[in-house]
Amino acid sequence: MRLDPLRIALAIGVAAFVITAIYIASLLFERQTALEPVGRGNISWMTAQSPSEYARLEQRISAYGLSGSGIDRAEVEMRFDIISNRLQTLHSSALALFIASDQRNVKTLAALDDAVSKARALLGELDVEGTPVRMLEPS
Repeated sequence: MRLDPLRIALAIGVAAFVITAIYIASLLFERQTALEPVGRGNISWMTAQSPSEYARLEQRISAYGLSGSGIDRAEVEMRFDIISNRLQTLHSSALALFIASDQRNVKTLAALDDAVSKARALLGELDVEGTPVRMLEPS
């Protein structure tokens, strides 16, 4: 059986593509592994994002109350879910010492709890006129 040069070249080309694909996949896996502590799994990063997420929620609720804003109920609910998850993070055991270390932290977290509870109670009535304004009123 004789192998022609074209088949040999094609086999070498296919093998090179397979080896290259495996190498690129391993590089991507290494990069993801290296970046994981900096991203979503990093509790300090998630905690630092809490004020901006809260501000985004307030902005979406305000915009929802305006006609023609382009903000829909799903957007407000998504932002509410995000801040609810941030609140769970702030109540986690990983942050318990930090929160308890300063009375201002405890008061701020309690105020955030109150605001989220108030908003949760009104979320079902979001389409009722005046509800977005009531959600944003200070406690």
